[in-house]
Amino acid sequence: MAGIIHGGGQGDGINPPISAVGHPTTNFERHNILAIHQMSHLNSIVCEGMFETFPALKVIFIEGGLAWVPHLMWRMDKNFRAMRKEVPWLRYKPSEYIIQHCRFTTQPIEEPDNHELIQMLKMMRAEKTVMFATDYPHWDNDTPTFVLNKLPEEMRRRIAYDNAAELYQLNGRSVGTGGGSI
Repeated sequence: MAGIIHGGGQGDGINPPISAVGHPTTNFERHNILAIHQMSHLNSIVCEGMFETFPALKVIFIEGGLAWVPHLMWRMDKNFRAMRKEVPWLRYKPSEYIIQHCRFTTQPIEEPDNHELIQMLKMMRAEKTVMFATDYPHWDNDTPTFVLNKLPEEMRRRIAYDNAAELYQLNGRSVGTGGGSI
């Protein structure tokens, strides 16, 4: 069982503003805070014990970036150690639930120096938690050659195909062996 979280309607219509400071005045301002809602959803899902209630559930976070994931995992683990009595239903550290149950897509990927990108991806166990996405044909799409060619081979293969294949149980296919290659 998998669910997908994709932001986009925050602050539209009768919804409350996208942030505590009101409605962004430009798309630039809105794009800078796309991850806020993904962070809020992930925090709530883990803290409220959804993965204890639904142990087979996987949640895919689409179009929220990635750089926030290690920070939130660290912060949640730190606070879990200090405030564990408030969430007795959690049997594991929050980061363990995230690594086991959550997947994040590359688009829109942050673009720090390559060694910093690799370091960030390693911190969030990208070989298990990250799946490639382009968002084509939108203006801010990520091309496979730009995103994937920056990654070490094993990580590239996992992100380009294997993580999604495992999640969606696409058995018998692999990048470079008949499943297509990047």
